[in-house]
Amino acid sequence: MMWKSFFQNAADPGQHLLGRLFLWGMNLMHRPGARWALGFFPLEGVRMLLDAGCGGGRTIRTLLRRAPGAKLYGLDRSEASVEMARRLNRRAIAAGRAAVSQGDVRLLPYADGFFDAVTAFETVYFWQPLDECLREVLRVLKPGGRFLILCEASDPVKARRWTDLIDGMTAYTPGDLERSLQTAGFRSVEIHRRGERMCLVATRQ
Repeated sequence: MMWKSFFQNAADPGQHLLGRLFLWGMNLMHRPGARWALGFFPLEGVRMLLDAGCGGGRTIRTLLRRAPGAKLYGLDRSEASVEMARRLNRRAIAAGRAAVSQGDVRLLPYADGFFDAVTAFETVYFWQPLDECLREVLRVLKPGGRFLILCEASDPVKARRWTDLIDGMTAYTPGDLERSLQTAGFRSVEIHRRGERMCLVATRQ
């Protein structure tokens, strides 16, 4: 029960010490996967960029370096995540290069066609209902805009050690996500794999 309570922070980190520790751990553990996935997602020319489910904000710093001409928006449903992401990126926020807010992917607080690109690192496991969230991402992308998904778990059977432990977590196969993206209205879905790690890049028509 103690471990289940601890790992539940993956779905919704709390304000307590364990929640903050979990966020710091995720910031460190997700860096290699983010670097790998961004190799398939060039950011030249991107001016408006959203990191949906930004967690503790470490990936925002990576994105700011890779897209020096972009303004970066981060969104997360966890108050603790938003606070940590704002602290970690306080200089970029003060300079007007970044903004981090609390919210849900089911109802993104942005206008239609607002972004050139959207990223989602290790977060779609918790997007419910998935199809509704993907349609929201499509809505806020410009025509021709691109969407990156990274997941370290791509086999629902092998991922049961996590999904049994974390309430609200669903693991998807690459085929599952490709079909959901196409149903939502995306086209030209690219799939990249490295072991259990998968990256999908989809484009809005």
